[in-house]
Amino acid sequence: MDPRSPGANSRESLANFDGLRDIRNLYKDEGLQAAALGMQFPIPYYDHRPQHLGMNGLDVMVVLIRHLYRHMVAEDREKVAEDEEENPLLRLAWCMFDKDRETAKRQDDVREDIMRWLRKEHRVHPSLAFEDLAESRIMVETMFSKPPFLLYHPIVPCKARADGHEWKPTRFHPKDNAASSLVTWDGHGDLGEFISNEMFGIQNDDRGNNYYYTFDQPTFIRVQYTNVNNTKTYKDLAEICVENKLVHEDGSLIPTWDKGMDDPRDNWVRINYRLIAAVRARDPNTPKDRDFIRRWHISGKPLLDPEESSFSSQQWKIGSGNGTYVLYYCMLPETHRRPLAAGELPEQTIRDRSLKANFDRMSSAVRNASKEAESQ
Repeated sequence: MDPRSPGANSRESLANFDGLRDIRNLYKDEGLQAAALGMQFPIPYYDHRPQHLGMNGLDVMVVLIRHLYRHMVAEDREKVAEDEEENPLLRLAWCMFDKDRETAKRQDDVREDIMRWLRKEHRVHPSLAFEDLAESRIMVETMFSKPPFLLYHPIVPCKARADGHEWKPTRFHPKDNAASSLVTWDGHGDLGEFISNEMFGIQNDDRGNNYYYTFDQPTFIRVQYTNVNNTKTYKDLAEICVENKLVHEDGSLIPTWDKGMDDPRDNWVRINYRLIAAVRARDPNTPKDRDFIRRWHISGKPLLDPEESSFSSQQWKIGSGNGTYVLYYCMLPETHRRPLAAGELPEQTIRDRSLKANFDRMSSAVRNASKEAESQ
């Protein structure tokens, strides 16, 4: 049975999606799908049951997933969709959040089913805080282990202690790559420079083996920014540049400092990223605190959220207080892969062109599809 069809439930999740329409069944055009994802949001809980008080983080997670879907090319969306049966949150994020009474009650039921499933089957903390959800095993394995989120190249040159100076290619498992791809940062210095200088290069294990980690140019970068003494604002974080060496597909790149020479120009990458979402994580020591999300278009324009919602608030800004902010960056469509000579035009890769085409479709669809989506 098609997992998008009515009556097809996520395996082992007990989440019954009957009565909730799937955006992909209503709109075949990717631009219209992106528009619908951005125009509807999880509605306030219909019955206001006691268990709803702690489910704010789940709604923030759904809003984030929808926003990330909007910025994915079709191939990447399909890769994530392969795991919808394993993770019903991925399926819920594709639902139309209609406001009629029956649909509202169905949304309540599905969210409660997912809440119980996360707590029982995946041991997510009962508070369902966004940080616990976002970096839970199920989210890492079913979403953040996909290629658009992996910070590191899957081929890692290794120089085993027993082999002397010979570098051999090894594979970085996607799940381990995903867990390592979360950038943890205290706000010191420039974020782009921190990622470029601290996240890559040679690392040693406890057996004396050397591993050479390099940048895989992902569509998205996840950052956990904890503000203690180094306050950063949106202006400081709106755009970052990440630079690093490239690895040849056969894993043959040898660290250039071992060869006593400068980095070849064609082995260097420089990519710009734009902040598209930020989550203010709740304070675990404040019982009634909540998680909140803010979103931006790839152009940097802020996106408005409904005034009455469980996931948004205008009472906070990035860096406005001590605490943790989870930042999500998206690759800018037009970006450089290496330093350019004077007068040289940047080369546009296939992924660049796909991203740009996707953003163009999104912009056009948002202008034209609002009335159509609301009338469905």
